[in-house]
This record gives sequence, C-alpha cells and structure tokens, in this order.
Amino acid sequence: MQKTLTIFDLDDTLIKGDCSRIWAQFLVHKGLVLDPNFLDEEQRLMDLYAQGELDMSVYLQFIMAPLAHLTTQYIDNLADQCIGEYILPRVYPEARELLKRLKKTKQTTMIISASMSFLVLKIARALGVEHAFGIDLEVKDGCYSCAIEGVASYREGKVIRLRGWLGRQDCLYVNLHFYTDSINDVFMCQFVQQVNVVHPDSRLSALASLHDWPKLYWKAPVLSPKQLLASL
Repeated sequence: MQKTLTIFDLDDTLIKGDCSRIWAQFLVHKGLVLDPNFLDEEQRLMDLYAQGELDMSVYLQFIMAPLAHLTTQYIDNLADQCIGEYILPRVYPEARELLKRLKKTKQTTMIISASMSFLVLKIARALGVEHAFGIDLEVKDGCYSCAIEGVASYREGKVIRLRGWLGRQDCLYVNLHFYTDSINDVFMCQFVQQVNVVHPDSRLSALASLHDWPKLYWKAPVLSPKQLLASL
C-alpha cells in the first residue's frame, strides 16, 4: 500500500515560539533556575540555532544541568504543566485546522523536532499527531542526563531518524510532505517531495522562492496575560 506522510517541524511551525525557549522561561518562573543570566545565555544559544550554527550538545548541557538532580517523573510532571499552560495555547489556529483535516482524511502525521523528546512527544499526543521524534536523552539513576541517546533529530539527523522510521513500516510512503520555518531543516526539504514553509526565516524564504515552495503566514494565536510566560 502506498501512502502519504505529512511531517511537521514543531517550533515556530506548529506553534508560535520555541518550546525549548518556553521551557527555559518556565524553569525560571518556577524558581528551578536562579541564575540571573540564564535566559540571556539561552537566548544567545537560540540565536546560534537560528543561524544554523548551534552545537546541540552544548545547548543540552546548558539547559539540562540545572535539572540533573530531578527525577524523570518530576520533570515529566513539570512538562505537562508547561505544555498545558504555556505551549498548547501557542498552536497556530490554522495548524490545528490542518491537523484536523489530515486526521479526517486518515492521513499519517508526524512531528520531527530538535527540541527534547520529553516535550515533543507530549505535545504531539495533545495535538493528535500519530508519530513524533525529539532529541532523546540518556537516563541515568532515574534522571535525565544531557547526553544524547542515539541520533539527534537536528539538521541531518532529522533525515536519519525519518529514514529509520520509514524502513520499519509495512506500507510504502511515496509522498512525503513537510512543513517548516527554519533553514536548519534544509536537509529535510531536500529529502521530501513537497515543502511548505511557515513564517520562514530569511534564508529559507529565499530557498522557497527559488524552488517555488508555498509560503504560509498563519495568524498568531490570541494569548491571555497569564499565557504570556515568554514575556518574562
């Protein structure tokens, strides 16, 4: 059987904002990180990501170090709260409608994100997306470490993870559709059959113009004052 697979990047594609950035702000908000320079350094690293120059292992070391003493269960509970209160309200309304249409027509959907899987998998489940990959972290003594388990779903790693998944399926996915905002996903764009860019960064926008990829500019979700954690 031949099928279509619709794949989404997560941050700044399905949601307005980056869930890793929101998570960092949430940790400060909860008093789990007291370093006054934490968010500034996190922003510096995210700026490197936007430029396609981030060393993901450096970012993970930074973002996970304050949580090294917390159990996976405790972090997972925190993730549930962060996602429910601050991330899901940021889903683009058009993204929700698209996911509903795909589900109604029984299309297979997937999220592949460079954010941590303990966030990505929960977000995908909440959105009704069947399959999801984030960056998996090794667990040591019941706690998440900063060490990557397997291949990181970042840049070329997204294609590697997707290829592995496709090779394990009983059916043949001949049409791969991909939605993204970031130049970091150029490798995925080259791998799939159809690309749609969502609020693309400048370099991805130029590439989209070159290849005639549709550019989507979705209306921002309306947030209440209590949901504006990112303004911290």
